[in-house]
Amino acid sequence: MRKTLLFLYLILISSFYIFSFSFSPIVQDFDSTGNGKVKTFRIKNENDEAIAVQITMLTRNMSRLGEEVNSDASELFTIYPHQLILQPDDSQSIRVQWNGPEINETERAFRIIAEQLPISFNQDNTNKGQLNIVYKYIGSVYVIPEKPYSELFLESVKIENDLLRLTVKNRGTGHTILEDIVVTLNDGTHTVQLTYDELPGMAGENVLAGLSRDFLIEKPSQLSGEEINGELSYKETR
Repeated sequence: MRKTLLFLYLILISSFYIFSFSFSPIVQDFDSTGNGKVKTFRIKNENDEAIAVQITMLTRNMSRLGEEVNSDASELFTIYPHQLILQPDDSQSIRVQWNGPEINETERAFRIIAEQLPISFNQDNTNKGQLNIVYKYIGSVYVIPEKPYSELFLESVKIENDLLRLTVKNRGTGHTILEDIVVTLNDGTHTVQLTYDELPGMAGENVLAGLSRDFLIEKPSQLSGEEINGELSYKETR
């Protein structure tokens, strides 16, 4: 999985036309002080009809099972413009500024949302029972300390029937994507190494700074002991 993750959501509403736009960059690091607390994004209407788009910011937290928890972060950022109308093939720069406190230790993670609003500018479109696909880009924003780094370790390995629950802790100051990951497991008699392609549901996942993640994998048949220990290696990837 690529280190830059793009989530493109398609929402079905009433109308006929299919609008689309591009939004970049989809991942952006902010400093909490100085010039780096202001970043620019770019949005372009790639359709032949005018569209309306809204930009919002959300906090980003994550449960141990990878379920994302979000809340409004509008007080921490200034977005200009936060709503806009784009004519066909038109583009616009979006200025985003961090207004929160200085970050000296652990980075903070956020979502930036660029969402098409369900507004039709075609006055001839009167058939409201037809289908429209509305685009939403969900990007990643990190407000970082100086030189953020990840520090992952395999906190525990628990046997759950034919599965293993691997708990990975990030005690570093920045997030990382689980790229080039290798998990080494040992039951006291046998040792098994699992690489990226053998770790579906774990490989390519994001472990945010300061958080733990639980991953369920199939228990290797070579391991038969009642207690399994393990260690983790990975490539630092932001």
